Amino acid sequence: DKWSKSYTNLLSHVDSPVFKIAGKSDPFSALVIKTWNFKHRGERFNNVAELLALDDAKRNSILQQDYYDGFIEKIKSIVPIEQLLVFNPSDGWKPLCDFLNVEVPDTPYPSVNNTKELNDFVYNWNKQIFKKHMLSYIHQPPLVWLVAFMAVLVVFISFI
Repeated sequence: DKWSKSYTNLLSHVDSPVFKIAGKSDPFSALVIKTWNFKHRGERFNNVAELLALDDAKRNSILQQDYYDGFIEKIKSIVPIEQLLVFNPSDGWKPLCDFLNVEVPDTPYPSVNNTKELNDFVYNWNKQIFKKHMLSYIHQPPLVWLVAFMAVLVVFISFI
């Protein structure tokens, strides 16, 4: 399903070599990795990498049941029904505006959460972190430069 594929794409960024390298020098990236690995534990997996290693059908079933449907059911059990709208952005403005008791705008409902935009965002974020990480090595001995060059090479190859 579309949501599972999109979510798997997001998880693959968190488990990528580039993101792991960023996590070594950037505290926020490190926190993201730690949080996502903690959140993604189950009976058959202990972290994002193990979840991604499951075959597509098993992984998609787990994501749908535990992370999508499970989250919605948890919220439904907490929030009073008269204060809750289970909203799908593909439904557009009407259900949201009806729930909020406001008029439907004349503008189309925005679509801002797509895979290409996410991929571009993560790529640019990793690029910024990587530049910062590389600049910290300017005054390091040649061995550090060699290791840094190899890391850049691995990152470059992973995007080909």
